[in-house]
Amino acid sequence: MKLTAIYEPCPEGGYTCWIEEMPEVISQGDTLEEARVNSRDALQLMVEYRHDEARTQIAPTAVIEELAVA
Repeated sequence: MKLTAIYEPCPEGGYTCWIEEMPEVISQGDTLEEARVNSRDALQLMVEYRHDEARTQIAPTAVIEELAVA
């Protein structure tokens, strides 16, 4: 699976970034490379947050398994 990162130059300099498939993942950087690194970090943090939140909602009898997406 591939996600799409959108990098827009800011008028004051640097770049704002968001992930097209997950618009709540927003980041920025002073350079395009910094914005790329920061967007990956923001995506990782969002996935970890959602994982932790979802675990609080799981029924005790649920089957949990890892899903790999190629």
